[in-house]
Amino acid sequence: MGKDISVGQNGTVISLGVLQKLIAFMLAMLTAPIASFYAVRHLFLQEGSPSGEATTAGAFGATFTVVLIMAAYVVVAFMEEDDEPPKKDGTKEDDSAEDLKKDK
Repeated sequence: MGKDISVGQNGTVISLGVLQKLIAFMLAMLTAPIASFYAVRHLFLQEGSPSGEATTAGAFGATFTVVLIMAAYVVVAFMEEDDEPPKKDGTKEDDSAEDLKKDK
């Protein structure tokens, strides 16, 4: 298991790998759609089409890029391994409930 980071007042623990993935996808969401907008717009302007069509094509390119990034984020999230194994019935054990059982 990788390093963990404690976050918030309640001591919530987040894996460093999860945080790195989140930051990477956040940076991709900030840069890739803008870059694809201008790249596609530039390609359409070179062909001599009106600027309105180039802007529309650039917007479609940026939208498609956002969809690809979000789909990749979902795939990566589903491929990530759980830290806690499931119980026999398929649910996860709640630590607070387990602590209450031990106290009784």
